[in-house]
Amino acid sequence: KAKFEEEARNRQSEYEKELSELKARIEERNSAHDSEVSELKAKFEEEARNRQSEYEKELSELKARIEERNSAKVEENNTARDNEASELKAKFEEEARNRQSTMTAKSVRKRVV
Repeated sequence: KAKFEEEARNRQSEYEKELSELKARIEERNSAHDSEVSELKAKFEEEARNRQSEYEKELSELKARIEERNSAKVEENNTARDNEASELKAKFEEEARNRQSTMTAKSVRKRVV
């Protein structure tokens, strides 16, 4: 009976030792896994920041080009409007001179008659 109990204790001790070793290996693997996950997460976050920065730069460049294009169109429209206004003013002034000279000619004829 004593031999059996000692053998049982020895087996129990071996099982506990094996269990302890398994727990240590599992903990080591978990730790390694956690480190790997942390590294991957850091790389992913850095890549996400870089992409975000690139997208913001592209967006800024697109906005600048659109603003430049819009400014050019506004300037073009303003120039066209100014030219049209100048042409209309010139026509109006010419018509006014023509009317004035017609009226002057009529009044000279009335005085002569």
